[in-house]
Amino acid sequence: MTEDLVYDTYPQVVAKLKEFLTQDGVTNKMMCKVLGGISHPTLTKFLSETYLQNVGDKMYKAAYSFFEKLRILEKMDKSEHRLKNEMENSTGCHLYLLNMDECETDKLGEGLRQFIAETDKLEKVIINKVRVVQ
Repeated sequence: MTEDLVYDTYPQVVAKLKEFLTQDGVTNKMMCKVLGGISHPTLTKFLSETYLQNVGDKMYKAAYSFFEKLRILEKMDKSEHRLKNEMENSTGCHLYLLNMDECETDKLGEGLRQFIAETDKLEKVIINKVRVVQ
């Protein structure tokens, strides 16, 4: 596992963390220590899913890395989300995608494809007009 690559979106990591914290014996204090000695208020903000400054910071990567190591330790398969993220983003999720859920990411991709198609059409029109002028 490459430490710098993140294959889960911010909401996916938050969901994993919230679920993990519901297990018997797991405390917020314990998670703060495991995630690099963060403060309890920082953990609370991170879990609120509105603390966008966490995207790409040490805590975000530490939380992702923790759950990835736990998955490997427990010999669990990669989730469907993880496999999809790996296929779509082989170099890891880009920071602007980390806050998006799956639907938003799909819509962004669709919008970019449409933009590229329209740009290609415009380029052809411009090339044809330049040829006419010459």
